[in-house]
Amino acid sequence: MLRRPQKLVYLNFSASTLRLQSSYLVTSVIIYWVILRGALDGDIFLEKCTVKNVQEVTTAFKAEHSVEPTDEPKCATNEIDIERASISKCMSFDIEHPSMLKVNLATGQHTPMIRCHIGITGLKTAIPHDLDVVEPLPIDHLRGEEMRVHSTGDWFASALTVLSTSSQTMLWNYKVPTAIFAFSQRESILCGVLALLCIIDESATPEWATKYNDEEEERETVMRKLRESSRAMMREMSLSPAEKAKAFRERVSKKHDEWFEGLNAIRRRGAQRADTRIVEAVQSPKWDNKLVAEHNLLWLKWTGHVQESHDLRRAVEVLLWRMVKEPPFARDLAHTLD
Repeated sequence: MLRRPQKLVYLNFSASTLRLQSSYLVTSVIIYWVILRGALDGDIFLEKCTVKNVQEVTTAFKAEHSVEPTDEPKCATNEIDIERASISKCMSFDIEHPSMLKVNLATGQHTPMIRCHIGITGLKTAIPHDLDVVEPLPIDHLRGEEMRVHSTGDWFASALTVLSTSSQTMLWNYKVPTAIFAFSQRESILCGVLALLCIIDESATPEWATKYNDEEEERETVMRKLRESSRAMMREMSLSPAEKAKAFRERVSKKHDEWFEGLNAIRRRGAQRADTRIVEAVQSPKWDNKLVAEHNLLWLKWTGHVQESHDLRRAVEVLLWRMVKEPPFARDLAHTLD
């Protein structure tokens, strides 16, 4: 059973000052799990489509949609409409706007949509597709970069390619980078780290952290202090008034010092255990990517990043929309994936 985490925290690894921000962690995990899903389902073909195959698919698509064929059918880029989450051959793929506003064209309103063209090197253009002709959106932040191993454009094009590829379609002319393909197949997310980030409840994971039982020790400490205080009071009863007053002040001062030292000891012990817990989390078992994605999708719903009705596929569509419209978000997401 998937349980709701209690709170959101940020980790600060003192050894390497590495900060894991859970929002980008979960979104990046979901995106690369989509790549994994396509790989495991046999929906991804790393080879490029031949010109013959592209022409056959283009002709079939136009025949199905009553489009007049041209002398030179073009399929140099992949056209993907971000609006409706439906697949039609290998020519188009729609992803809804994140607002999920379902508008009927009969009313004169139109749901925003972005048509993306994917070429051999990645995203070529992103054009808002509505009733009016508009200019292409700025996509410099999503273009492929030859000087980088993984660019923001690589992650975007890979996720979008797999999301819009199924057993009934062929991969077009974009090839998912081998490194990203291999990365998506590995179990790379540690369940202990997810628990530390409060994305999952620790009870849902295999035992990975040391369990401490301080109740017995605390009970012994309280009983020892009570016995010492009782003996001190008995000795004070046999003293003169002046000596009794002095002994009383010393006993109160000692009690205060012990209390303060106890707080410091608890603080030091807590810090040491927190460091140990981080080390243990890094050594915890790695979870299957599908299981990680399911828990992360729940976290996205609990925190309001996606709607309750969204499934994994729809959540990725929202992320791809945001990557087109929000360059800072796209860069941060790709940086986390890298």
